[in-house]
Amino acid sequence: MFLAGGILFAAVLVGVPIWLHRMRRHAGERQVFASLRLMRGDDLPTRSEPRLRYLLLMALRILVIIAVVFAFARPAIEQPPIGTTGAAARLIVVDTSFSMSAEGVMDDARDIVSEVAANAAGPVSLALANGQELQLRVRDGTLAEVRNAASRMSAVDTRLTFAALATQVGAMVSTLGDTGSLEVHLVSDFQQSGMPEQFNRLLQQASWRLVLHPVGGADAGNVSVESLSVRERGPTVEVRVGVRSRGSIDGRTELTLRSDDTTVRVPIALAPGALTYHTVSIPVGSAITASVSASGVLLGDEVRRVTRHEAQNNVTVIAEAGEGDSGTRFLTTAFESVGVANVQTVPPDTIGRLGGEVLVAVDPGGWSPAAIRALRDRVRGGASVFVTAGAQTRRAGRMALPDLSVSASRLVASRSRVVAVDGTHPLLAGLGAGDIEVYHRVYPVDAPAGRIILATEDGRPFLVEYPMGAGRALVLMTAADPAWSSFVVDAAFVRFTENLVHYLAGGVLPAAVDAGAPLRLEAPALQIFDADGTRMLGLAGMSGQRSISLDTVGFYTVHTAGTRRMLAVNTPVAESDLTPAPPDVLERWQTAQAGAGQPNGSMTPGSLLEFAPWLFAFLALLAVAESALANMTARAGIRADPVDNGIEPISEAA
Repeated sequence: MFLAGGILFAAVLVGVPIWLHRMRRHAGERQVFASLRLMRGDDLPTRSEPRLRYLLLMALRILVIIAVVFAFARPAIEQPPIGTTGAAARLIVVDTSFSMSAEGVMDDARDIVSEVAANAAGPVSLALANGQELQLRVRDGTLAEVRNAASRMSAVDTRLTFAALATQVGAMVSTLGDTGSLEVHLVSDFQQSGMPEQFNRLLQQASWRLVLHPVGGADAGNVSVESLSVRERGPTVEVRVGVRSRGSIDGRTELTLRSDDTTVRVPIALAPGALTYHTVSIPVGSAITASVSASGVLLGDEVRRVTRHEAQNNVTVIAEAGEGDSGTRFLTTAFESVGVANVQTVPPDTIGRLGGEVLVAVDPGGWSPAAIRALRDRVRGGASVFVTAGAQTRRAGRMALPDLSVSASRLVASRSRVVAVDGTHPLLAGLGAGDIEVYHRVYPVDAPAGRIILATEDGRPFLVEYPMGAGRALVLMTAADPAWSSFVVDAAFVRFTENLVHYLAGGVLPAAVDAGAPLRLEAPALQIFDADGTRMLGLAGMSGQRSISLDTVGFYTVHTAGTRRMLAVNTPVAESDLTPAPPDVLERWQTAQAGAGQPNGSMTPGSLLEFAPWLFAFLALLAVAESALANMTARAGIRADPVDNGIEPISEAA
């Protein structure tokens, strides 16, 4: 093959030296003489023309041109490949996140593992990916060992994202020795929600080949419980459950609520693709579990909530200046929906005379100096405050608490999304902030000295925590208004409000977290027990730790210095969205990964051997030979072509 075959057309230049040599062959002018006897004799020796040397010189010049053309055309051959697919080592990686627990999916995964291992002539390794780590179960094992390990595979309750998985696979491959002949077979349902926004995050700088094996992806309906809030009303608890339907659900759909020993089942109606809310009253209990059952549903996820904790008994004061609706209505509704009974809405000037450990300052940019001083004194004395921006803050150009100069941005034309900066913060437990859109905001003119929790895509702070004396201020750089952002109308806002109340009231952990999500440890001494009383994390285990993750759903008991409370661990909501990634995305990933792009069963690609360097060396030798032969011809005084002397004798008869 030629890597630059188009240059071969220049081979027609071989005619140039042939034409030049033909031009040098000239015939002399013919002269007629009466008789050679009349010519004077000459003793010069007769010389024969060296026709062979002439042909050799022309051939050398032709070879020079051919060598130049072929060298620049870059001839090459493919070296023998390292080995065939059957002889290559194989690493089989199986997704064991919660979505793989859909009916029949894990069975299909086991069949694929068995088939891939059976068709391998080289060593086979098996690893399980649960979203938190990549666990190597079999290394260079036999077919029986791989099948035995695959038979024990089961889905867990955690979340898997493919950008993190690609990094984990790259790290594991580096420990398996030579990767030039390694194949990585990835078995997963390839959820669209698990794919990164930037495709390059899927790729690893390595030479191993990637083969994708999609499983599941059936076009069937599924439902998920996305939110659960409780509110005590005497001997009963009012439970508000948000249920999302994905696809078409046929037949009876039933919502099941369990509170301690009480179980309540209620038929509900769902709208395809929509989030609907359902309110049910049940007897008071310490914890609530909600689940939905329907025909055709592939997953049976549940959502758990603790109904009683200390934060709900604290007084929450919402102070606002009363200019229009600055978000007070949305905040009041959100606090009440998470079970906070003591919500008071007051004017700013009364803030110093009221109790309450959780304070909310709505758009304090237009407050009086006395009200702002009173609020700062309360916070420095140990209170916690949640501050939102608004029209008055934008006009004033200052955030009253803390005292920050701010500038405003209008993002209606180009909406900005929100990203998590401090993913371990208790306020973000179970919170998916990626779908929040911001239309208006303010931001600090100078770099903030606080702890940035959320930011917009351009890096501007969106939610910041500032320590102030013995207290703290959480500042939202937008208004609690749907005209400013989609935050207050997003399902995540209810979860955020629940975390906010508990965190500002002094809680060291949120009321609920997702399985496998990092949980920041704020307490110096903490112990965690599961529902059976087994110690999951003790004082000795906390040494040097700043965060943990609980990988199994359920209710846990958290012991801190002088307190004891419950913590609910739920399945990540995104795992219930079984929509698979488009096939073209998977094909692009498989092809783009180094070593991919070969059909199944073909040989692994080898390297190309180019002949251009040898051709240039040969060209140099030809140039030296041509120059030497031309010089020899010139020194000898011999023309390189035979010449006709042009003398034609006259016959005697003439």
